[in-house]
Formats: sequence, structure tokens, C-alpha cells
Amino acid sequence: YIRKLAGDADVPIDLTPEVLSYIRFFRTDGHSFFTRWLSRASAYLPMIQAEFQKAGLPKDLAYKAMIESGFNPRARSHANAVGMWQFMKHTGNQYHLQYNSWTDERMDPEKATPAAARHLTYLYKHFKDWRLVIAAYNCGQGRMDRAIRKSGTRNFWDIDVLPRETRNHLPKFMASVIISKDPAYFGFRDVALQPPLSYDTVTLTEPVGLRLAAQCVGTTYAWIQQLNPELRRAYTPPSSSNKPYLLRVPKGTAEKFKTNYAQVPDSKKIQMEDYPL
Repeated sequence: YIRKLAGDADVPIDLTPEVLSYIRFFRTDGHSFFTRWLSRASAYLPMIQAEFQKAGLPKDLAYKAMIESGFNPRARSHANAVGMWQFMKHTGNQYHLQYNSWTDERMDPEKATPAAARHLTYLYKHFKDWRLVIAAYNCGQGRMDRAIRKSGTRNFWDIDVLPRETRNHLPKFMASVIISKDPAYFGFRDVALQPPLSYDTVTLTEPVGLRLAAQCVGTTYAWIQQLNPELRRAYTPPSSSNKPYLLRVPKGTAEKFKTNYAQVPDSKKIQMEDYPL
């Protein structure tokens, strides 16, 4: 049955000892955090797979985000790779993901996913093998090129000079794809699936505190933060009618925000002079 699940994937899945070992690990010692990954996956997979399909990429490549970050938009690695797709600053800049005092678009899945699709497309044009692409996304194109030259092979499983993290990355990915095809079969029967994210946007021409925004729409500060993961502060960036900012609010609450925010006295609003230079 596992062989059948592997065959149902639209990316190569090799049932090597390493892959089978990670299936066992996720079912046992890793059960709790894999459950969290599955729970978050349901919120983001529809968006990611639609974006990848539009880019002509395999839809199951979306599970790359599971191994990169556990589908956590605010994930940060020890090397300061950030977001669901774990972009370093220079790679994020290369794909036009803005980073400044106010926002970090690497943490916005809807902005980072198209960038990830372009990066994966670029790597595939270079390597022509999804196994090498998945590993190179982790360690970098240059390091993978050097490893191929040094090992004298393009067969990932025979390349023995890669960092341990990269050697483990591909089997983790393959194991996660197999389990995600039928979680209940592997013992994940009580996963609280998060609904796909949905929201409205409101156009801001002045900075707004997120706690105040939450009050205006009758939700929590934490939920406003979750809908707007790119924001690095507890308020939106400086904005104007010439350069507005689009704030995400819960679905169906845009008009409620406009009505309630219009009644907020200026004394409770953020003033531009409050921003540090």
C-alpha cells in the first residue's frame, strides 16, 4: 500500500531505507509535531498547490513547506532563514520579497509562495531532477554542484559529501508526502484540520495599531497577526493615499472595520511622529 501511495505522487518517491525510517519516525517519536504540521497544512495547501499548478510545478512539491517549516509562516532557522519557505535575505531580495523595518514578506505565505515557485523552477531548469532540486533548495545550488562534481554522480543517493541536514532533507520530504496521502492509515486520525485561510482587505492611508484593528472587527490581536504575518511590529507601516497599505481582516468584516475605525478618536490612533527614525 505504501508503494501505491508513492506511485500516486507527482514527484519522484523512492522507498529507500532512509525514507522508510522517517515514515517510522514520524509515526512514533515525531508523531506530535507531524500532527501539528498536518493541522497547519490544511490552511495553506490549497493556496500553495494552486500557485504551483499555475507555475507548472508538481502539486505534491507543496509538501516541501512541511519539511522547511512545518507550514509555519513565522519559522526562523538557526541560519536566519525565515518564513514558510525559509528564504535567506539575499534569496528573498533576488525574488523581490521586501524586507524593511516594518515588513518581512518572507513571512507572508501568499507572497513567498510565488517566489518559492520561481526558485524551484530555476533549480529544475539547472538540475533536471526533482531529487537534486529538493536537496539543492536546502543547501544551495553551488554546494550541490560541488557535491555532484566531487562525488562524480548525479544520483542523489550516491552523493556522500552533502551536509547531514541536506542528506536527511529529501527522505524527510518523501516520507511526508507518503504519509500525507493517507494520514489515518499511518495513525494520524484525530488531526484538528485548520480551514483554508480566508480574509477581506481594508485599504489604510495611515498607520493602524493591530490591537485597535482587532477591536474594530471584533476579533483577537493574535488572529490579526496571523492574517498579516509579514508585519514585524504591532502596527501597520506608514501609509498615505498615494501609498496605501492593505490590511487583512477576517472574512466579512471589512465594512465593520471601516465603520468602527471612523469613530475612533484621533487620540487613540497612531501618529506619524511616534515612528522611530
